[in-house]
Amino acid sequence: MKISSKNLDKILECCTKKEIDLIIYIGQFQDDFGIIKGVHYKDVLEAINIAKSTFYKLLYGLESKDIIEICWLNEDFSYWSVTIKDNVFDSSKAATRDKGEDKGGHKGKGERVDARDKNSQNGDFQSDDYKKGYFKLNYAILHTPAFKSMTKSEKVIVIRLLKIADFNYNQIRITTRTLMEWTGKSMRSVKKFLETLRGIFGISHPVLNIHNGQALQKIRSIQGTHRRQDDLMSRSRSQNQDTSVNLNSNLIIISKSHGFETRSTSERDIRNRHLIDFVLRKSKAEATEKDIKDGITVFKQYKVNTANVMLTLLDNTIGQFGTLAPAYLNKLTQSFVR
Repeated sequence: MKISSKNLDKILECCTKKEIDLIIYIGQFQDDFGIIKGVHYKDVLEAINIAKSTFYKLLYGLESKDIIEICWLNEDFSYWSVTIKDNVFDSSKAATRDKGEDKGGHKGKGERVDARDKNSQNGDFQSDDYKKGYFKLNYAILHTPAFKSMTKSEKVIVIRLLKIADFNYNQIRITTRTLMEWTGKSMRSVKKFLETLRGIFGISHPVLNIHNGQALQKIRSIQGTHRRQDDLMSRSRSQNQDTSVNLNSNLIIISKSHGFETRSTSERDIRNRHLIDFVLRKSKAEATEKDIKDGITVFKQYKVNTANVMLTLLDNTIGQFGTLAPAYLNKLTQSFVR
């Protein structure tokens, strides 16, 4: 699922490294309105490797920072329901093609639908919710032990790089100066972070940033004193007056061929699986893996993306049959959407 760009900036600025882990973990289960249902505290303890007391501290911390709102109306506080504030991405508001619109995207009145607003995930045209900017939580690296063991600064760098990766570039080129601004850390600290991240991303060895086309290999080979560096800068200026060499800002080249993969299971399937597992566990019912997958398909087929609606349909189905009955769930869901 998604975190709005506004929320992401607040999270990276204000939250601790474990609060970041918690919002990433629970955020993957949110519906189109940022509502998260059925989070069992034991699942969180295992997922992000924390103690029970820490779970409550992190949850209250996120609420105090105005990132989430906790629902206090739960009947069983083994399960928690929260809402990520200002995080609505309502796919039902997305403007689908009108009946009077032709295949080229033209409506009957001659209005052109801009194909740039098309949502690549659901095939619908995006609402304003999607245009405000967001960060996807489905990158595989975010859910690995390696990420969870990182320092906050390292997590900030990873998340910022992943957000940049949403743009269609084959490479990311960024300077160490930018990484210093992201983390508020020194050059020495940033270089340590890069050593940690080198095994995750295809990061080249940092090279000095020079803009006159002079061979970067020549810069890399410099091992001498600042005088030798100053001499090189002088030669560069004499060749091209517009040359800028910043000895405090090295260029990092990152290939998107490694470290930027998304999980094979879609965001909505992960959310739907979570809700089905929640209702089965709460009802002390069982279901086959096939029935669970069929249930996920039902919600996907009818584009049911509201947690409360899905929980009502699941409760009714399991209440009738004592288990997950996909055929009945399909019939019930079909009646609801009509």
